Amino acid sequence: MSPRNGTTMVAIVMIILLMAGTVGMFILMQALSSSHPDPHDVSHEYEFIGTLDGKECSGTGKSTYTQESIYEPIYIVDYTVSSSDDTLTDKFTLIFGKDDKLIPDIFTFIGKDLIGDVEVDVWTYSHDGVNYKYYTGGVCVLYLVEIESSHLYLKGSVIDA
Repeated sequence: MSPRNGTTMVAIVMIILLMAGTVGMFILMQALSSSHPDPHDVSHEYEFIGTLDGKECSGTGKSTYTQESIYEPIYIVDYTVSSSDDTLTDKFTLIFGKDDKLIPDIFTFIGKDLIGDVEVDVWTYSHDGVNYKYYTGGVCVLYLVEIESSHLYLKGSVIDA
C-alpha cells in the first residue's frame, strides 16, 4: 500500500465518521425536542360574535403559532364572521416577548382584569382605523379580543384554553 492510498483511506474514514456524527446529532436533537415540546406551540379556537355593518354576526377563528425566534413567539389569528348580508375574513398578529407578554414597543398595556378566575393583562393596538383590545395571560394565551372599527364590532373568546 502506497502512502497516497493510506492518506485516501484516512480521508474516507474521516468523512464517514463526520457524516455519522452529523446524523447522530440530528437524531439526538430530534429526541430532545420531542421530549421537551415548546410550550408556546399551541393553537386555540375562538368564537366571535358582534355586528358587521350594523347586522348581528358570528363566526370562528383559530390562532397559529409561528416561531420567529426563541424570544419572540408570534401568533396569527385568522377569523371569519358572517351576518345575514355579508361575510368578513381577516386576521391579526400577536407578538410576545421572552416574558410571554405582548411587546410594549408595539402594544399598549392598560392594566389587568379577570376573565372567570384567570387574571389577564389588557393591551390595546390600533391600525388603519381598527382598534384592538387583547386580554392575554398564561403562556401567550389570548383569552379575549375586542375588535372595533366604523363598520365592525367583534368579541372573540377562546374556546379551548
